[in-house]
Amino acid sequence: MKYKIIPFILLIFILSGCTKLGTYDYNLDYNDREIPITVKVGETINISLVDRLKSSWETSVYDNRVLLFKEKIRWKTEVNNVSLSMDAFIFSALYPGQTIINIVEMDNNNQQLDMFSVFVIVEE
Repeated sequence: MKYKIIPFILLIFILSGCTKLGTYDYNLDYNDREIPITVKVGETINISLVDRLKSSWETSVYDNRVLLFKEKIRWKTEVNNVSLSMDAFIFSALYPGQTIINIVEMDNNNQQLDMFSVFVIVEE
């Protein structure tokens, strides 16, 4: 019984942005969509989005002169026989400027299910 709580604890760490890579300057999730953020050059942004069954999130638009896409991390866990997965997108602010990050959720048939967008302003 006590071992069933381990996946839940793991999911809490994932949702909070605490990963093996450390913490980030800005942690965003689905509730933060369409809210503009201002970051400084060198700061990092972590966008963590929960997947539906048999889908995944993919970056579609951002200005790579302003932001560097560092990596996508995918977590999977099972809680009470329910599979959960999350995609995290890590960006680093390179140069002053403005961009929009669009991340789309696609199903197995390449159909768009949802979109996450955030306007980012990078300052020195």
